[in-house]
Amino acid sequence: MGHLRMLQQKYDEAEEYYRKALALYQNGEKDAPEHAASLANLGKLFAEEKRFGLARDHVVRSVAIHQKTFKKVGSHNPGAQQVYGRAIAYQAWMLSKLASQRNDPADADKQCHTVLEFQSFLNTTDRESFVSACEQTIKSPPTK
Repeated sequence: MGHLRMLQQKYDEAEEYYRKALALYQNGEKDAPEHAASLANLGKLFAEEKRFGLARDHVVRSVAIHQKTFKKVGSHNPGAQQVYGRAIAYQAWMLSKLASQRNDPADADKQCHTVLEFQSFLNTTDRESFVSACEQTIKSPPTK
């Protein structure tokens, strides 16, 4: 419902649904992949609303959970690795864009390195687009 409300640009309602989803993990497993997905959804909503600090905070927490889960499943479960690797790549891409908006080239560079590390989990079109943009970000000298 949160996603639907976000598409309808009913941001207050979307936020309410996403916060309800987060509340499900309040007393439960905080490292659950579903918790990470809810954090990412809320982060995307905040980015859409140009609440960049909140967006970054939620997406950073989401990436941390996905990275833990990615390591935990290991290579013995390639399907799960694909899901978490893809989430990490997409969310790192979002963080790199947020860093660029904040004029934080060091963070943009860090996030682009993460995108490059997990690029094999992206679909072909996004891989070409993200990798090209990240290679430019990493090669660009920091602005003062």
